[in-house]
Amino acid sequence: MTRGLFLIRGLLTFAMLSGVVHQVTPSARADGGTSVGGGGDPLYFFLENSRSKLVLAVNKLIYEPDTRAYICNGARLTDEQKSFCLKFILETAIEFTQINAGTNKIKFIIRDTPLIVTGPDGTDINVVARTPLGPTGDVEFYRPMLKNLSPPDLLMLLGHEFGHKVTFEGVNIGDNNPVGPFATGREFLDTLGDAIKSYALKYNLIGHTANILDQYSCSVRDIYGRYEVRSALNNQRTFNDENLTSYHTGLGYNEAPTTIELFEAAGTKVKMQIVITEPESCHDNPVANSRRNTVVKLIRVFPQTPEHPEYREEEITSQLYQTLNPLCTDQKIPFALLNGDTEFKCQYDSTMGGSR
Repeated sequence: MTRGLFLIRGLLTFAMLSGVVHQVTPSARADGGTSVGGGGDPLYFFLENSRSKLVLAVNKLIYEPDTRAYICNGARLTDEQKSFCLKFILETAIEFTQINAGTNKIKFIIRDTPLIVTGPDGTDINVVARTPLGPTGDVEFYRPMLKNLSPPDLLMLLGHEFGHKVTFEGVNIGDNNPVGPFATGREFLDTLGDAIKSYALKYNLIGHTANILDQYSCSVRDIYGRYEVRSALNNQRTFNDENLTSYHTGLGYNEAPTTIELFEAAGTKVKMQIVITEPESCHDNPVANSRRNTVVKLIRVFPQTPEHPEYREEEITSQLYQTLNPLCTDQKIPFALLNGDTEFKCQYDSTMGGSR
């Protein structure tokens, strides 16, 4: 029997990388394309993370009145504009939370074609997002502009767009007409979004850099049932292009060091490595399918000593799954390999979008 000490490697690394995270299961996505599972378009995960931070900020304002002095207090605002902004937030706060939860949750749709709205002078304007007024109707986003936004700027954008969805003093606010002490609705909703962004940053409700964490459940067990240890692991996804469509993810390789390991009596250790290669956000086409794969390995790592200070490892066994990315399906696919009478097993469970 292979005996050793079971170790979950990289928990400190995960703690530093994870920051503020919001878990999104694949079924929670409102995807307008052909992607499926948690391995599809990461922009939806970024949007859902920012949505959750918007709700968090609004709830904090509702239940912690002493924090209200730190919203709608921009240096360029008049006292009248500050009072109007705060009044709007407090009177629409409940509706803000209602349209972002349960059956009333407004869907996000990402488009690859430009979004055009009419400006106050009647000319067309290209925008990053648009939505019909009122509590129904999707919020649409233009991918080439959306992908470049930081989490705080994305939160600001959602504050503007959801400002169109709530009812204030009997009306829904559009972009072009005057609103209270503001020249246009667009000016006010930009102020609203910026106020929510500044408030969230002050109270560390959102980070500056977006990330994607893929979650796995893993185990090491003796095949005769003499022991079994289980753990949930997370690693940050590595994107290969600016469009965030091509990526690597998995466990136990350079960019994703967290994995399961078993120390052996000789001072060596055996680790499981999973490398998932995705070329095109889980899209189903012949070219993408031919480049998509998952490689699973067991690797023995030798101790570094004065005689052998270099890093040394050897492959024990491996398995190639051509055309398979477990993040591209709603089915749970376990990967298992044996080293003697010890089984190493991991499966992908879900994806979290976050910021740090």
